[in-house]
Amino acid sequence: MPMSSLPTPTPTGTTLPVPKVSVSVGTNCRTGPGKTYAYIGELKVGETAEVVGKKTSYNYWIIKNPSASGTCWLWGEYAI
Repeated sequence: MPMSSLPTPTPTGTTLPVPKVSVSVGTNCRTGPGKTYAYIGELKVGETAEVVGKKTSYNYWIIKNPSASGTCWLWGEYAI
């Protein structure tokens, strides 16, 4: 069968849920993965934040900063 006669896939409109994270203990949000980076916010117990990425080798989550615009790094020890 020639390639031009193959059907074109049609998107179904299904959207994936946005990944979120919360914490069991209030956790600092920093400009990078570690205490040496500047504090720029905090994720408090009961709050959730959108996950942008994760650095598993350092156990850090990159999230949308709940305290300001932009993103920040959240230590994953208390992430739930």
